[in-house]
Amino acid sequence: MGIVTRLFLLMALLAASATLATGFFAMHYKVFLELLDLPKFRQEMERWGYEQSMMKDVLKARGKEYVIFLRCGAGAIAVTLAAGQGFRGVILLPIWISLVAAGFSLMMVQDYRAMVLYVSVLLEKCYLSDVMPLGLAQSGKDLTKRVARLPKDAPFEPSLADTLALQRLGVLLALCFVVWVLLQSYRRKDKKVPKLDSFSGYENKRRIVEGLAPGEWFDKKYKDWKDARRVFQNGQRDFSTRSQGDDSLADKVSAIDLSEVKDPHNADGEGTPIYGNFKYEDWVVLSWRYELHLLSHAFPIDAADSDRLGVPEDSDMT
Repeated sequence: MGIVTRLFLLMALLAASATLATGFFAMHYKVFLELLDLPKFRQEMERWGYEQSMMKDVLKARGKEYVIFLRCGAGAIAVTLAAGQGFRGVILLPIWISLVAAGFSLMMVQDYRAMVLYVSVLLEKCYLSDVMPLGLAQSGKDLTKRVARLPKDAPFEPSLADTLALQRLGVLLALCFVVWVLLQSYRRKDKKVPKLDSFSGYENKRRIVEGLAPGEWFDKKYKDWKDARRVFQNGQRDFSTRSQGDDSLADKVSAIDLSEVKDPHNADGEGTPIYGNFKYEDWVVLSWRYELHLLSHAFPIDAADSDRLGVPEDSDMT
């Protein structure tokens, strides 16, 4: 995953977290409506250019939509985490949502323990309270009303049921973290195995193959090549005999277009071989090249090793 993708997912995760926090904030809209009636807040709004009636209308509208913000925020966090880490990211969902709830609780009532109430409301609104019951004394509208009054009832004083619910939530988050760490470790181990295999395969390619000898395939191809070379050399001697005293025949060999040759023994249709002007050194170079060609193809056959698919690039043959 590239750095641009990581930055995009981080921004998306922050935006989703802000949406969830907006849902928590909107639950307290009635408390803020009461604050707007205080002279100090009214003067502050007028100083910033806001009308009291407009702010009340906005708070009422957003307050009635808090469930939408909660669901959209939680869903967006889940999608973003899944996009970044797949199933491992989904396991982090309860942890991340709890962190958002804890941060919001510190901001609103200066006590992170109130997070258990926000998380409980979220579970109810997402129809997950039966799947992850935290065991609070209140539920439904009673729980929602209690959370809505939190800023007004500050400081937060958790009941015994709240403390037990917070402990259950802590155990759940710890389990999620342990599972995530195990999956992360397993994933890293899977990544290391191919690297180790690749390294061992690379080292294996560089080792000398003990007892390597030409096999049946090479022996047959080499015999065929010696027979073909003998035919070529006999043809060259015949052409050399015919061209003695006739320089035009030697010139015909030089004029042959090799890209259009179909028969090396009769390149121009008049019995002129492409090797008509070959000298001793030409036959040596041709033999070297073709024999190296045979060796390079015979090597993986005779080595019989899946790591050795060809001659290593840094060998003397290449």
